[in-house]
Amino acid sequence: MVGGIIFTFYGYLIGAIPVFVLNGMIVLIDIYYIVEIYRAQDTFSLMETKPADWFLYISPSYRDYKNAYYLITTRKQKFSLEGIRHLETESSIIRHQRYLKKIGFKQNVKQPTKFNKSL
Repeated sequence: MVGGIIFTFYGYLIGAIPVFVLNGMIVLIDIYYIVEIYRAQDTFSLMETKPADWFLYISPSYRDYKNAYYLITTRKQKFSLEGIRHLETESSIIRHQRYLKKIGFKQNVKQPTKFNKSL
């Protein structure tokens, strides 16, 4: 967007109407998309599983920190009402372990594949 603004002024200053108009349109389009990005709200819902549910898959496009943030912040009161005081998980995959640490899980010193998070 900064480049578009600079070239818009450049086109205006040298009297190059096509450069001015084209880059002015690029700036307007950039502004439109920036506004859309900030207006967009992520919509989440949770599917409860039980320990007997052996397989839960999350597609790569949803493997970000927003899901974990939503789960931990918005469901904290529900967890409290159900008597859930901490979350536990287990992972031997290094990338997943880094993810868990990044969202606040603590690695168990005695059992390095186990992670806990207090709510």
